[in-house]
Amino acid sequence: MWSSFIRYLERSPVTVLCIMTVSFLGFGYFSINLFLLFKANIDLINQFGVMAIKEGAALQLLMLLLNAFVSVLFYAVWKVGERLLVDWTVKSTSS
Repeated sequence: MWSSFIRYLERSPVTVLCIMTVSFLGFGYFSINLFLLFKANIDLINQFGVMAIKEGAALQLLMLLLNAFVSVLFYAVWKVGERLLVDWTVKSTSS
């Protein structure tokens, strides 16, 4: 299944560009202010300890980690698209 999808993408650079655009927007959405929010959450836990964890700081930290993971997935999709476009460009210029 994946190999036929990749073969289709190798022949369709416009589709790859569309996927890369969605991936770029997803990466931007999930990674905006991620480091500042991590720092604020860790500072809150350091300052208030168990009380902050009971009030939801641990859940917020898990959600931030999930956002970071999703952001990395979007970045990986973007890099695959970049590779497909580079390969397509090299093939079209060498022919």
